[in-house]
Amino acid sequence: MDSRQQQKPFISVIIPTRERADTLLFTIKTALDQKSDDYEVVVSDNFSQDNTRKVVESFNDPRLVYVNSGRRLSMCDNYEFGLEHARGEYIIFIGDDDAIMPGAIDTLRLTIKSNSSLVYFWSYPVYTWPKNGTKASAYYYASPNHLPRKINLKKIAYRFIALMRESGQLPSVYHGAVAKSVLDMIRKQAGRVFHSTQPDLFTAYAIPAFCDTAINVGYAVTVQGRSPKANSAVAYDKSSRVNTEKMLQEYKDYKLHPSLFPNIDPLANVLQDAILVAMDKFGQFYRDIHFNYNAMWAFIVAQAGYFKWNISMQEIIQKRKKIRQYHSFSILQFLKYCLINKIVAFYSYRNPIALYRSFSRKIMKSGVFDNGAPDNIYDFVKQLADYQKSALLQKRRLNRHFIARSILSLKKKLLHPETVKQEKSEMIFYSQFLKRGDLCFDVGANIGNKTNIFLKLGAKVVAVEPQELACRKINELYGDNKNLSVINKGLADKPGFLELLIGEDRSVLATMSEKWQKENGFSKNDTWNKIEKVPVTTLDSLITEYGLPKFCKIDVEGFEEQVLRGLSRSIPYLSFEFHKSFFDEAKKCIDHLARLGPARFNACFGTPMEFVFKQWVGIDELLLKIEHSEDKDLWGDIYAKYN
Repeated sequence: MDSRQQQKPFISVIIPTRERADTLLFTIKTALDQKSDDYEVVVSDNFSQDNTRKVVESFNDPRLVYVNSGRRLSMCDNYEFGLEHARGEYIIFIGDDDAIMPGAIDTLRLTIKSNSSLVYFWSYPVYTWPKNGTKASAYYYASPNHLPRKINLKKIAYRFIALMRESGQLPSVYHGAVAKSVLDMIRKQAGRVFHSTQPDLFTAYAIPAFCDTAINVGYAVTVQGRSPKANSAVAYDKSSRVNTEKMLQEYKDYKLHPSLFPNIDPLANVLQDAILVAMDKFGQFYRDIHFNYNAMWAFIVAQAGYFKWNISMQEIIQKRKKIRQYHSFSILQFLKYCLINKIVAFYSYRNPIALYRSFSRKIMKSGVFDNGAPDNIYDFVKQLADYQKSALLQKRRLNRHFIARSILSLKKKLLHPETVKQEKSEMIFYSQFLKRGDLCFDVGANIGNKTNIFLKLGAKVVAVEPQELACRKINELYGDNKNLSVINKGLADKPGFLELLIGEDRSVLATMSEKWQKENGFSKNDTWNKIEKVPVTTLDSLITEYGLPKFCKIDVEGFEEQVLRGLSRSIPYLSFEFHKSFFDEAKKCIDHLARLGPARFNACFGTPMEFVFKQWVGIDELLLKIEHSEDKDLWGDIYAKYN
């Protein structure tokens, strides 16, 4: 367990702990219930005096790392200590009563590889551990998983600071995945990564200073646990409040932000203290926004009952003179925000969307966990994962992907019967390359027309497409197919970033080839008025990640040569699009393929899925056939076969 692998893991899951060996045991079990070896689990023991070390050592797993602080630390210091021993490119913190969903690290790793970002987050179920004879319970909102989508971090952070009202989830390193490079930047500017008494809240407002966006992965990676020993800033009951107060006392001489009024329930100040400290540490980012103290007080009143804060509206008004010694305070503004909060709450519980969500929660509560949840979080996540799988199978025929495909199929039959005929011929044609279970790369997948064919043949398809709009369309239609992986990147001769030219009249037509764009490679009428900088990888990298495909289709609008230069080994079957007007580029592609091994060639001209040659031929015969064609606008696909 203590031997560290030389190769750095991709993800580090850090579990700060202190004398909670009873729940830690199950937390570790969930964290190790993953297939990947490309991650580590770091248990950061805050000088526990129970059997924490023995619990960790009971696992014989090289992915598990145990470190002990050797002395009692504050929560923030223990977070910092754990981070110092993490080696992963991405960092996830969870509590010692929390959990990782089965296989979630494996899925997250693929999401990160295919959707480039520095920050990832997700919504998560909540599990309450059994206590004093009370059964365990769980809250799981049965909303369907969705595709990864970006959020604007600055917009969410600014809105909360200005109005003290949530407008979206702000990611943190706690129950989120943050690039180590981002945390290093925080440390460089602030002296350390974790400040205030709340490391999760502080990082939530520190991250936007360095990252414009984050990606909601669309599925639960972790589960939040609430155990009797929990010390969350959110005191849900008397015991958790006592634990939290003890935790705050361990900060010894820690002083709240000087602009905060200290003579109220101490737990009511921890959120805004973390925000204000972050605003001070990253003043340049927050220079355009002013902290709204009036809205803050209204927020405290609105949340006091739920969070068990001992404070009221009347008390705040009575103490207004003392409060003004620390910051400005207007009774009228305070009452205005209190009224706004009540109106928002009233509307939120009565609008159709909220009613639907409430109804969904009631359905869920009376379902799989109606009689209580399992008595430990490991069994809970296993049961939840099984439930999700069975629910997915039951809804397969009624999911949005099936509906989208059905609508598209009906439109084709009614409006484009020739397309239906073309797809049937493509099924027959591509079946000579792909059998059920074979791996296929669809490079330049566009909106997934060929991806659809390959999936129907039972192939495992890696669809590579740099346009976010096109990727969303592929996922909309085929995202429920377990054989599909969508990579929102381009391909080139080396990884990095390149400019993507997007057509004005064809929202999903794009190219990375300046020559193609300048000489109107697709149509003389096309105009290119949009440029995006997109991440690119290589065919070699895809092969390293997913394995050697049986067949690879490349259709990248004049950029085929650069894509093939990123390939250093032969693929059994490969095709790339060519145009006679750009035949010099096609020759370079053929030459590169020939250098990879003994290859034979064939071609299809235009849309008919028929080979030009009855037998596979050599380079000279292929080139002669194309060059002697009288069709100046000849186009099609060239196929290579390796013995």
